[in-house]
Amino acid sequence: MATPVVSVIMPTHNREKYIGDAIGSVLTQEFTNLELIILDDGSTDATEQIVGSFKDSRIRYYRFDNTGEISKLRNTGINHCNAQFIAFIDSDDIWGPEKLNEQLRLFERYPDAGFGFCDVIEFQDQKSVLRSGIYEGLEGADFTGNIFLPLVQNQYAIYPSSAIFKKACVETVGMVNEALKPGETEFFTRLAYAYDCFISHRTMVKIRKHEGNSSDRWKTETVHEMLFCLKQLRSEGKIPDKLFRKMTSWYHYLGGMGYREKQLHRKARQEFALCVRYKPFHVKAWIRILLTFLPTSL
Repeated sequence: MATPVVSVIMPTHNREKYIGDAIGSVLTQEFTNLELIILDDGSTDATEQIVGSFKDSRIRYYRFDNTGEISKLRNTGINHCNAQFIAFIDSDDIWGPEKLNEQLRLFERYPDAGFGFCDVIEFQDQKSVLRSGIYEGLEGADFTGNIFLPLVQNQYAIYPSSAIFKKACVETVGMVNEALKPGETEFFTRLAYAYDCFISHRTMVKIRKHEGNSSDRWKTETVHEMLFCLKQLRSEGKIPDKLFRKMTSWYHYLGGMGYREKQLHRKARQEFALCVRYKPFHVKAWIRILLTFLPTSL
């Protein structure tokens, strides 16, 4: 097989219900010069058998003992890549057939971009669309430029399955941080600081929402990762203290809401208290603190 242009990295664990759709969406891309690197984190269901049912030389399958550390799996995939471009896809998501073709076309149009991503559809099943797009205001036009500050200020959310980046960027920004469990939020923030990107308004990826992918509104791991990221950015002088305090307060509030939904009121109170530490006049956070002392928090 010729050297691939795109390496596609797919971590997986017990995704027998969905991984066939994810693999199929990669192998049926209009752009065919790719390799698919599947990293199985110790699945105990039929995931391995389903992967084996695809007789395609572009698939490379690696099986490991279960760790639950997606960041390490992504780095293992990067270390096995042979291509100039790298794309992530989660094993429960689905690419539209034009996804890679369109993104490579945009790299040709914007050669200074180090990475790019596209709009997505969020769905529960093929008949239940939750959101038909998440990037309002981009309809009808592609965007290119630096999004570092808007990304830090939570104006964009980058789903890993929608992104693509140049492998050479890793030499500049480093690998996914293995101290973080998912790691992609912090990784894309580093990419956004170092490189311009492009955003396609086209919805070329379907993001599947289900209980198994922890896709609740207040995703605790993402909140903790962003708080870690903010501390790093401030210590490196990449963001001003005012922005650090504003966004740290915001993410502690989100963390409090996450714990509140899980009925973990003591932890919620701690997060809301940290929120007002950085933004003393955050009225909603003060109200939430008081509510956590009630016998049944409202």
